[in-house]
Amino acid sequence: MRMTLDSICQVGFGVSLGSLSPELPDIPFAKAFDTVNEIITIRFFNAFWPIERALNIGKEKILKKEVGVLNSFTANIIHQRRLELQGNNRSKVDLLSRFMSYNENEPDTFTDKELQDAILNFVIAGRDTSAITLSWFIFCICVNPHVADMVFEETKDVFGLQDSMQGYTFEEVAKRMSYETLSTMHYRHAALTETLRLYPAVPRVNFIIGNLTG
Repeated sequence: MRMTLDSICQVGFGVSLGSLSPELPDIPFAKAFDTVNEIITIRFFNAFWPIERALNIGKEKILKKEVGVLNSFTANIIHQRRLELQGNNRSKVDLLSRFMSYNENEPDTFTDKELQDAILNFVIAGRDTSAITLSWFIFCICVNPHVADMVFEETKDVFGLQDSMQGYTFEEVAKRMSYETLSTMHYRHAALTETLRLYPAVPRVNFIIGNLTG
């Protein structure tokens, strides 16, 4: 969860939470996010939550506080990014920056509240689903060692690494990664796709076939 949260925050809105630091710090945003998810789930089993919300007591009181933490975090990100854009600092290419750059030309497209909701949607959609899929992927290659060997060989060949892959720092390997490089890793892509087929993170997605005769 920590790795996927860091990843989606970096890709989604250019912020490094540092939750994978050696000391594994408690990140207020991450803690609030987990608490909000837990309390919303409990609502399905607690028929009295509307009363608790109206009286601002119990879990609903905690929920209100944690939602405030989330809103404060996202509002601060948007404020900082707007200052960067006003200062012509457009070096970041995350999704939030793209939304806000588009908003400069079409000012009425997104309000700050809508941008905040978009940030949280990125996190909701990307954190748990990615963590679940990666967990199943690791499980699948562990029970199928020949697949693990193929993924290893492909990674080694594409990145131009030695057989042992020892002696390389994280930074050295990261520099060799790019969209173009990863797009050539067809076996890895196939293994991930098969994992999603066998163990979909969101299994109950219904599709309706439209009018095929028109």
